[in-house]
Amino acid sequence: MNENAYRARAERGEVQIGTWVTMIRTPAVLTLLRAAGLDFVRVEMEHSSFSMETVADMATLARALDFPMVVRPPEGVHVTIMLESKRAFERLDEIASVPGIDALTLGPTDLAQDLGVLGTSSQREALDEYRRRLVAAAVKHGKAVAMITDSVEGVRQMIAVGATIINYGSDAGVLRSTYASVVEEIRRAQPARSA
Repeated sequence: MNENAYRARAERGEVQIGTWVTMIRTPAVLTLLRAAGLDFVRVEMEHSSFSMETVADMATLARALDFPMVVRPPEGVHVTIMLESKRAFERLDEIASVPGIDALTLGPTDLAQDLGVLGTSSQREALDEYRRRLVAAAVKHGKAVAMITDSVEGVRQMIAVGATIINYGSDAGVLRSTYASVVEEIRRAQPARSA
């Protein structure tokens, strides 16, 4: 994963020049702003008509351009903070105590990668430990717990650990696996072709 240049420059105390995007709703504007020499762009959602879909498209392009994008979200009835690094967990209690945060979750893939356990036999155990720490901080500070999983067994596990908000899979993942199952079944049912 690429370094977050915006964060890195801020931590080094470097001056960064950016601009608000408030009216131009096409992601292509990012190429113009980056070519102009800006260091970042800030997308205004609170006082504009940007949709989540447009902002998502802009974020995808911003990442491809390696052009930091900050988003000012509209005021919302529920804010969930996702912790994805060991460093975030070093400040877990401080993060969990912030007023206005309603729920805590962790990003399992990014966290596993940051911990150096992604794809190893110790991945599950390491993530379970971080889930327990997150739940304890959430309970201590009166926050809800949200968790991500992609299996029915995982849903049961997340409920058992204390999650009350479960994000099951994704539209793309469910569609892909469902179609893959159907295609496999159809192909098995076809008569063998003679040579």
